[in-house]
Amino acid sequence: MSVKRQASLSAVFRFDDLRQSAASFAVPEGTSVKVVQNMSGYNQATVTLDVYADLFSTDVDDVAARIDAARNRSGLKMCLNDNSAATGGWIQESGPPKHFCRDGPLT
Repeated sequence: MSVKRQASLSAVFRFDDLRQSAASFAVPEGTSVKVVQNMSGYNQATVTLDVYADLFSTDVDDVAARIDAARNRSGLKMCLNDNSAATGGWIQESGPPKHFCRDGPLT
């Protein structure tokens, strides 16, 4: 007797649907690609990204907000002038300077 019959599952039920559902719930909760890869049974993270890339695409805004928050905590400020590209675009508010802005306002 098949596992589907023993569990009284519908004939249209596919075990692959469970894998896809698990990944679909895990990714928006912040689960890493490597964890989703292991959960899904793929042998490479690139396969996981190919299959579930659309689920990871909304992370860009969240990552940008996290980077901005980390920058604010660090005491670094970004230059707003065009000349800042030569200096890395950053200055440090306290301690020995690591990067300099030549001119222009800071954010």
